[in-house]
Amino acid sequence: MAMSTIFRNRGDDNVVTYSFSDIVSGIGYITLYPTVLGSAQNAVLTHETIWGHPYQSDSQFTAGAGFELKQDFDFDIEMMSQTVIEGKGYFNVPVYTRNHTSTSDTNIYIKTIVAKWDGTTETVISSDHQSATWNGTSSTYFMIGVIAEIARTVFKKGEFLRINIELWANGTTGETVQTTLSFNPSNSNKDWDGTNVTPSRTTALIPIKIVR
Repeated sequence: MAMSTIFRNRGDDNVVTYSFSDIVSGIGYITLYPTVLGSAQNAVLTHETIWGHPYQSDSQFTAGAGFELKQDFDFDIEMMSQTVIEGKGYFNVPVYTRNHTSTSDTNIYIKTIVAKWDGTTETVISSDHQSATWNGTSSTYFMIGVIAEIARTVFKKGEFLRINIELWANGTTGETVQTTLSFNPSNSNKDWDGTNVTPSRTTALIPIKIVR
């Protein structure tokens, strides 16, 4: 008598590869690009080098006595399978500053705060996530680097990795100051510094724990 055919679940055919150094250290890195697609409500993290629109965010203000939070964005990506994140996260954030009143310095720093978002609750999982303070003259482009220490965190399928980027600034009291952030995965400089010296792409390197 002929036997019926049994079809078995082959599982996921995707093959993930790691370098020797990744395997030895137990950590692999994924590269993510924060960008905005249409509005701040569509601030996302993407693997692709797409063109963000609008990819620049401006804040113009009258400087006070101390540092103030001037820009604040949450960028999310949904985890499609269970993932463990642990280790040092590395970030590059392009910034432009301009003093509209004089040639006095504008002082800025960046915070890159890593969190888990389950749709209801945000849990911060990083520490030491503030850059050094940078000083710009009348008109200056920067690429600011930040290192964040990320605690071991298990993300279930359907939960979100969130990267919160904050820009803090101050200047000479009473003077008009502008700060601009750029979130352009395509890295086009057409409307940024125009020289390709300072890229327009914000980049996040996130440590993924390799399960062996």
